Formats: sequence, C-alpha cells, structure tokens
Amino acid sequence: MSNRNSINPKLREAFKVDKAANLYRSQNHGAFDNVHAKMVRGEETPAAIDDRELALNSTQDPMLKAALSRSLERIRDNNNILQLLPDINLAIEIIVGGVLSPKDLMTTTLTFKCGDEAFNDKLAVSLLSIVDNYFVSSYKLIDELPKMLRDIIAKTGSYP
Repeated sequence: MSNRNSINPKLREAFKVDKAANLYRSQNHGAFDNVHAKMVRGEETPAAIDDRELALNSTQDPMLKAALSRSLERIRDNNNILQLLPDINLAIEIIVGGVLSPKDLMTTTLTFKCGDEAFNDKLAVSLLSIVDNYFVSSYKLIDELPKMLRDIIAKTGSYP
C-alpha cells in the first residue's frame, strides 16, 4: 500500500475534483491509495512523453512508426491489465512454472542435445559439456528463464 504523502499532490487534487471520486469524498484515503496504484499512467509522465516522441519522430519510416506504435500500445495495455487484475499474475506464475518444470512446477533443469549425427559420440559429449557449462554456469540461464518467460508471455512478447 502506498504512503499517502508520497502520492503526487496534483493527482490527489485531480481525484478530488473528479465526479466519480466517491472514495476520496468519503474520506476513505486508504481506498484512494489502493485505486491510485491501479490507475492508468498519465500522458504527461516522462515515460509517456519519451514513448510519444519516439512514435512521432518524423525521421522514421511510416511502417516502422505504425509497428512501433502498435507495440507500445500493446505493452501499455498488458501492463494496465496486470495492474487491474492481479489474479492474472498467479496464472502467469503457474504457466511459467509449467513450462520450466512440467512435472513438479519447482525444479528447472536444462537438457542440451546434439540432434545432428555429424558428430561422433565423444565429440558430441564434449561440445554439449561446453554448451551446458556456458549456459548453466557462466550465463546462469536457469536464473534468467523465469523472467524471460514472464516477459514473453505477459508483458512485451519478447525478451531483450
């Protein structure tokens, strides 16, 4: 729950003026603080201004601008849905757990295979050992996979 003093005073004032602001008029500030966390991001926030400038940059190709605008809108919509419907987060966690560990939803293991018969068994084992060592030990892919899948499934549809 947000601290009442940390909320932007202009936002609080705008909420008082809004005709649908029964929560605030009833002096139920706790309810206002809960609703505040789920409100759609304002169009004058620095992030929104940056997004708008990027989308409206006249040096970009029109098709690229259209694709960028659609992607930004989809990401904004996804974030708003996740904020408004917190139960969806539980469903996402179950899906991520099911993808990473279909048997018990807890233990994530990676299995690397060499599908091409171009390598003899000894060489394939050596190569797979190097690949496994890199992705599991050096890159720590197992630690990153839940974040990656959550981003792919629920946020942007991709992972940077």
